[in-house]
Amino acid sequence: MISALRGVACAAVLLLLPAASAGASVVQHGYLPLKDGTMLSYTLTLPKAEGRFPVVLQYDPYAAGATSDPTWNDSGYAMLGVNFRGTGCSQGTVQITRADIWGPDGAEVVDWAARQPWSDGAVAMLGFSFTGTSQIATAAYAGPALKAIMPGNVFPDLYRDISYPGGVYNSLIPAWLAGGRQVVVGGAAIQQGATDPACDVNEAQQLAPNQAQTLDTTLHPYRDEFWTRDPAALASRVHIPILGCVNWQDMTVYSRAFNEFRDDFDPRTTWVVGGDGSHTDCPISRARRVRFLDHYLKHVDNGWQKTPKLVLVHEVAGAPGRDKVPDGAGAWQSSFATWSDATRAIRPLALYLRAGGRLGLVRPAGAEPADSYTYDGATGANKPEVFTDPIFPGSEVTYTTPRLAHDAEFLGSGSANLWMSSTATDTDVQIMLSEIRPDGQEEFVENGWLRLSHRKLATQGSTALRPLHTDLQADAEPLSPGVPVLARVEIQPFDHVFRAGSAIRLSIDVPSTSLVGLPGVATNVVQHTPGMASAIVLGDLPGARAHAPLPACSARLNQPCRSDTGAVPAGSLDVPEGPGRAHRRQAAGTTRRVTSGAVRLP
Repeated sequence: MISALRGVACAAVLLLLPAASAGASVVQHGYLPLKDGTMLSYTLTLPKAEGRFPVVLQYDPYAAGATSDPTWNDSGYAMLGVNFRGTGCSQGTVQITRADIWGPDGAEVVDWAARQPWSDGAVAMLGFSFTGTSQIATAAYAGPALKAIMPGNVFPDLYRDISYPGGVYNSLIPAWLAGGRQVVVGGAAIQQGATDPACDVNEAQQLAPNQAQTLDTTLHPYRDEFWTRDPAALASRVHIPILGCVNWQDMTVYSRAFNEFRDDFDPRTTWVVGGDGSHTDCPISRARRVRFLDHYLKHVDNGWQKTPKLVLVHEVAGAPGRDKVPDGAGAWQSSFATWSDATRAIRPLALYLRAGGRLGLVRPAGAEPADSYTYDGATGANKPEVFTDPIFPGSEVTYTTPRLAHDAEFLGSGSANLWMSSTATDTDVQIMLSEIRPDGQEEFVENGWLRLSHRKLATQGSTALRPLHTDLQADAEPLSPGVPVLARVEIQPFDHVFRAGSAIRLSIDVPSTSLVGLPGVATNVVQHTPGMASAIVLGDLPGARAHAPLPACSARLNQPCRSDTGAVPAGSLDVPEGPGRAHRRQAAGTTRRVTSGAVRLP
């Protein structure tokens, strides 16, 4: 049956299914051949018109080979969904951690699509999560037919971005990887409402080899060879335009990819939209994507090149869905024309931990007593999913600024530079930033994590705002109980405007929900004294202001609120100009554009 199937696919004989979207599209399902003979399941939707069309490709281990989004047909694009080998109705065995396998496969898919009679030879890719990450791997191997990619909420570094953030084990990943079939059951046969005996055969043949794979990430707690064949290792080979999306509060794959978009790809042809949200949201409109594709696939002179490289969508409310976001999403939007403009606008600002739970601009001048909390893996509560759960007494320490004299905006990664000791030989640390609002509510902003034995910094890549750890077993450094060490915890990239009258809070506690801390109970101690001045360093945007009233509590996507039970120090915090700050403010005023939520950016 399989040999017969290959013959049918190679001859391009397709199963025609009922038209989608009330007759607006023509739907085809079939199998395309890879060079090694493996047949990949696909579904194609075409505009109901004659001619050849540029192709938008969705390539993943989920249901892309069984379903396809016909709404792209309305913009004059063919939409092609293809399943990885070994998933859905496709033949073969999936290698879910091997971008050097699914990348070359994806490149073959691109070439196949470019040669089809319904294609004009130009291909782009779209999708978020794994479907976005696969675009980076495919682009590293693809030929000239692939013109552009649109990856959102991605995790190019499979170890640091998703499996072991800060070296802390993420239990979500083994469940996601288990069996390798990515929960695609029934494939096209079920989802299209038609019979496909070949799909049943392929799924039966996938099952045993997929389940036989060793995908237990607990066997690889350090960044060893298991993790090095990932899209991050291929980024230097990607030389095509990118329109990316990052959600700051994405707690499935986190927001670390913001740094990879900025640092690892060509800044002249990389555009990113960032905003509040979870893993399933993205504040980037369909209209913006169409303009991007029209420019690079249809050669439309629509001014895309003048589009700002970085767009920040502030205070996104509601969950309209990824393809229903208006161009003017958010309370307001701001932008930087180039990545260099954004880099120049950011000033590292240090806030020092002080006795009495204070957080401020002044280093400790004299000896101050340390603070301690109880480490117990069962007590973490400072992530969006569990933010409103009760906090176990003694399970965290917090440091809070006085009320802000004026608005303050921070962008990008931060660094929590902590002098810490523990009664254990290793411990896990969770950092949380929150805003203590004028209305007495505490609002979640961002997290960061580190297993302290992973505190060794890479010789290249670390900055004042972004600690990069080697995560190598050879560099692991156990703690000597009771002896303080300096550990830098990366606060995941974010953008947030703290309002005047609000306070900034830093909480230090235990990893929670899917991040599994080390077993056992210990006492962790935080020092803040001369010679061991703990601090957080944030990316300040001088002169930034909010351009909308303070939203209702919990109105922002994935930024829950809870009643503040802590104390805010008396007085006010006025972030000083500092050397060169006035110049930076002037520069920011000429390179950074701000629009209201109702105005479309160019």
